[in-house]
Amino acid sequence: MTRNVRAAPSYFRRSVWGGKLASVVTSRRPELVDALALLYPGLKARVRPGWWARFRLGLAERLDIRDKLVEIPLQDPSLFTGDPGWQQFIRDDPLALHEVTSGFLLANQELDRRVDRCVTEISCPLLLMLSGGDRIIDNVATRELFERFSSPEKRLLEYDDAAHTLEFEPSREQFVADLIGWLDELAG
Repeated sequence: MTRNVRAAPSYFRRSVWGGKLASVVTSRRPELVDALALLYPGLKARVRPGWWARFRLGLAERLDIRDKLVEIPLQDPSLFTGDPGWQQFIRDDPLALHEVTSGFLLANQELDRRVDRCVTEISCPLLLMLSGGDRIIDNVATRELFERFSSPEKRLLEYDDAAHTLEFEPSREQFVADLIGWLDELAG
């Protein structure tokens, strides 16, 4: 016997890498998600590994090397924000992720393959928020992918003055107001 015990709608809000995972989960378990908000999601990255890194990752996959640490190629805080104060915050953040395992990178490759297939299976309301000056996310490819989502209720918002992390940019109040407004519309 199955019972629905949810008392309130379930909204999935994810950013960057989590956007890939949220999209795949939403496509595979649509009954768990009533709406999906993707904030500068890493669905399509501009920063990609070169041929040598791809070769080594392929070798790691064939040899089942999953725990080798690899530096993330996003060490420059200006990739995330144009604000010097927030850049310093990123530099000094003791919780900042600077390395991932080869296993994580292999899982990321698999998520990339799944995202390309799953977008046509997502039919819940969808919000995509992009940073216009993003040097991490490929906004052109992300917009093209957005068009393939099957959701009949899609909204795309772009913040031209933002470098990447909307929370660290001058348009943060507008971005938060837009997100809350979208949620209010859904709840209304």
